[in-house]
Formats: sequence, structure tokens, C-alpha cells
Amino acid sequence: ADCCLSLGMNMYAKDYYEQAMQLDNNNVEILKRYSQVLYSLKEYDTALGVLEKAHDISPDDAEILYNSSLINFQTSKLDEALREIDKSILIDNSSADSHYLKGLILETQNDTGGAIDSYNKFLSFSTDNSLKEQVSAKIRSLEDNLVK
Repeated sequence: ADCCLSLGMNMYAKDYYEQAMQLDNNNVEILKRYSQVLYSLKEYDTALGVLEKAHDISPDDAEILYNSSLINFQTSKLDEALREIDKSILIDNSSADSHYLKGLILETQNDTGGAIDSYNKFLSFSTDNSLKEQVSAKIRSLEDNLVK
């Protein structure tokens, strides 16, 4: 199933993960990967349901909350996305990706100050220099818009 997923053969991966879940439907790693396949197939509601089950099994898994937040963000459920990413950050405050996603959510909600704060936290944790340059430019642009 992982091979199909990595090769972009998502329909095959979906079938394999469904079979794996029949064998062990409480395996959090299988549930997380299955939700990724569903997400890639734009089956957002089903992916959220799978992540909810994974969260019930492993409530302290920041990745599950991050992925739920990402799907909610992609489907414009911004309040829910913000709640989920805040929970994820409470569990793992050093996740650059979580701070970046929170910045995107807040920026979409027109909370420029909050977005800038989250992007700055992203900068403090990220090791991706090219993305850090892009985010720094985004921060400067947001700050310029605040001044206007």
C-alpha cells in the first residue's frame, strides 16, 4: 500500500489500506496513511472521519490534528481548522509546519497580526531555507499592508 501511495497510485493504495484496516482497524499508522490517500482523492469527509477515529485511539498525536486542520482549511472550515491546529501546537510546539498552517488560517481570516506571529514562529523552527525566505517575504508584505 505504501508503495502505491508513493507512486501516486492512490486508488490501488486505497484498496490496500481498506484491506489492511479489515485486519487491524485500530492501527493508528494505517489510519493516518489511509486518510492521506482519501485526502489525495479529495474524499475529505471520509478522510476526516478516519482521522477522528485515529484521534480517538491516539489523542496526543499532533500529526493527526495537523492533518485534520489541513483538510478543514482546504475545505474552508476555518474555525475548525484553527481549533485543530491549536491543539496540535499544544502537543508539539516545535512543529514548523503547524505554525505555518496556523499562519495561513489566520491570514485567510484576516487576522494579520496573528498570521505574522505564527509565521515568525515558523521561521524559528524551520530548517528549510528556501521556504524561510518565502515566508520572510510574506511577513514583510503583511507588515507593509498593516502600515498602509
